[in-house]
Amino acid sequence: MLDLGSGTGANGLYFARNSCSVELVDISGEAIRLCLRYAAELGLTIKTEVADVRSISLPTNSYDLVILSYVLQFMSCEEGRLLIEKSVA
Repeated sequence: MLDLGSGTGANGLYFARNSCSVELVDISGEAIRLCLRYAAELGLTIKTEVADVRSISLPTNSYDLVILSYVLQFMSCEEGRLLIEKSVA
């Protein structure tokens, strides 16, 4: 699963605890550092990236689930539409 705008990783950590492969992207390096700390404390392995989700490239048909919670409200309608289109490709 891929969580775009993951923050400190609550969604991703939930899925990692349930045996899912997890990738998280957030613009905040501090949020990603906290997420990695929480994952280590729980003995979980996750992949993270510090990046602006509006400018990342996503491989086609690579994720079974993409989460965009608490990210779209910080974008214009056009940016949100483009991110959604990129996420479902």
